[in-house]
Amino acid sequence: MQAEGSIQNHRGRGGSPGCMLPAAQWRALATTLNLSGRELEIVRCLVEGGGDSATAVRLGLSVHTVHTYLDRIYRKLAVRNRYELILRVFADYVVLVSRRRPRAGRGTAASRPRNALEPAASEACA
Repeated sequence: MQAEGSIQNHRGRGGSPGCMLPAAQWRALATTLNLSGRELEIVRCLVEGGGDSATAVRLGLSVHTVHTYLDRIYRKLAVRNRYELILRVFADYVVLVSRRRPRAGRGTAASRPRNALEPAASEACA
């Protein structure tokens, strides 16, 4: 019983993966995944660790309505279960972020130190 409370407290402080995404990135992700606003709210609740009944209470829906939205989301994203759904969301998020931000600390290939196993530019295949 004590462990369950500590998990809820941890989530309440924003420690779950879903809480780490700013609202703007959630909106961009919704566009990338082609999800409606309500579908995105369902996905966000799942990513934050909520079950069907907790999602229903949080969004003021019935559990049956949450299941209906989940079926629609699964079909849209071509996934079979919530595990695949969460993997898809995080994979698309990584792609989205990598397209928008240059990698910190990385220069051009010429400015990087060369790996001993990496061929020099003159040795590379043409």
